[in-house]
Amino acid sequence: MRRPSLIHQLAFAGVFASVAFLWTPTGAAQSGTIDRVGNGPGPLAVSISSDGRHLVLGGVPTVLFGQGDWLGLVKGPFDLHREAAWYAPYLGRITRVEVINTIVPDDGTPVYPWVRGIDGRFDLTQFDPAFWSRLQDMIAANAASGRVLLLQMFDEVGLERGSNRWDHHPFNPSRNVNGLSLPGNGRDAVPEFYDVANSHLLALQDLYVRHLLLTVRNADNVILEIVNEYTGPTPWLQHWIDLVGTAEQTLGRNLLLTNMSCNASLQSFEVANAGIDLLDVWHAPTSLRNATLSEISQRFVGLRSANKPLITGRIGPEPDLTDPSPTNRFLARSTFWTIFLAGGAAATTKEDSSDNRILYGPPLYDVDADWERMILGVSQFSASMTDLVGLAPRADILVASPPGTTTFAAASRREVIAYSRGPGGGNLAFGGLADGDVTVRLYDPAGARWLSASRDVVVGGSLTIALPPYSEDIAVQVLVAPLSATLIAPMHVARQPVRLQFVFVDRNGTDRNGDGHTDLHGSLRFDSTHVLTIEALEPRAMITRTAFTETWTLPPLRLPAGVHVLELAVRTNGGERVGQSFRFVTLAQ
Repeated sequence: MRRPSLIHQLAFAGVFASVAFLWTPTGAAQSGTIDRVGNGPGPLAVSISSDGRHLVLGGVPTVLFGQGDWLGLVKGPFDLHREAAWYAPYLGRITRVEVINTIVPDDGTPVYPWVRGIDGRFDLTQFDPAFWSRLQDMIAANAASGRVLLLQMFDEVGLERGSNRWDHHPFNPSRNVNGLSLPGNGRDAVPEFYDVANSHLLALQDLYVRHLLLTVRNADNVILEIVNEYTGPTPWLQHWIDLVGTAEQTLGRNLLLTNMSCNASLQSFEVANAGIDLLDVWHAPTSLRNATLSEISQRFVGLRSANKPLITGRIGPEPDLTDPSPTNRFLARSTFWTIFLAGGAAATTKEDSSDNRILYGPPLYDVDADWERMILGVSQFSASMTDLVGLAPRADILVASPPGTTTFAAASRREVIAYSRGPGGGNLAFGGLADGDVTVRLYDPAGARWLSASRDVVVGGSLTIALPPYSEDIAVQVLVAPLSATLIAPMHVARQPVRLQFVFVDRNGTDRNGDGHTDLHGSLRFDSTHVLTIEALEPRAMITRTAFTETWTLPPLRLPAGVHVLELAVRTNGGERVGQSFRFVTLAQ
């Protein structure tokens, strides 16, 4: 929970109600409020893991990759439901959305948060219910399709001079009736728009942001971004951090907040500021658009020490109508995978702002579904991982990769991941691994499909994998053999106490709580009807790769003669689930 300054707490005490904390001036049109979107702490509730580094969706650690038209909310004819549904089969789990954007020309039927008079000018104290209803509709449509909205409150690009930017902005003095002391047409509105000493301007900005927070207050699938491509002063950012902090205290819930800054000093401010929950690294310290894959990886890896989820609102090679080439698609996909292996997540855009050709949403604006399979590949692969929270970039374990490729590696205690951008083929070698049996799985990122699975053995910490020739890229997952159990005495007589003896072998060291021993928790189930819960198993002392035996005695069970299946399901104190099934026989009475 953020802690706003005392000044902000006192300032808002008179305008924040206990439930609907938004103050709206007399006569202003209010939007309706939305019911819970995402069903409480349900499948769409986005939060942050306890280690602070990962996003959690519906209680499950996840990486969010996705795309969409970031101007869709502003485009009146744009079919929000159609777009949201389009990405669902491809596991597109996040889309970046601008609330205010003036790139959309008037012939694109733009919609804005405020009422516009017959003279074309806005009243920034009067909200347009149609816009806020459209935003609520967008939130609900994306929740139903499994997507999180990265919702931008402000956009610095819209403050730049130009006929379709600041000149058309609702805060431009020529475009509203509120008498703001801001630059007129033909000038940038930076830095004047960021002046916290301009009380009249700040009050209208506050009014808008509070109304936005009121609208999204029950939406579980929203991450708030203060401003797109920010270059302004830190006091203006701190103002919104404090305001959101006050809203959190009033509402009794956490609102995830990030910002897209454009220089190193602003990024340092965001890294150190407890009110910034996620770091958007698209533009700071420089744009990822011109960075190599290695530079992108280094940026994300370098920011992991901030212990905040890392995300980029854009990736540079945008898959839109300006360059729908296979080369650009390949670069975009490899950028996604590079970010994934470095510990981040990403949203990208699919729009062409130069002539506003994309108005109505997919599949009318779809270039080809390979763009969506790009997301499916990384999302599907990450969903197969056994320890997403424990995964960390590990350049040190990568000993060799196919010649001429760019290869990245990451590892957790249970698995090793590699992504190699080719073309290539040949040996991929790891070092510093734990000895023991492993399963090696190969994955095709372009086709979003598993290629093969085989068993191998790590000896002396080394593992060499022979990769087949690949024309673009390949991903590798090495699964370390989990805690295993062997049933020693499977033959028993019905109506007698069933005595089962197991030998457990731990190859990986499951002492996750640091107390020098491993605890196992779980249950035994007979035919899904008889359940025995095991609080803990002894002996408690256990060393990696050391076997021990344990005997469990069940109460008498009435089982008919024949073959039955025993399902062993245990969970270590590190949270790993180990499940095995054994066949056993009961004899006739």
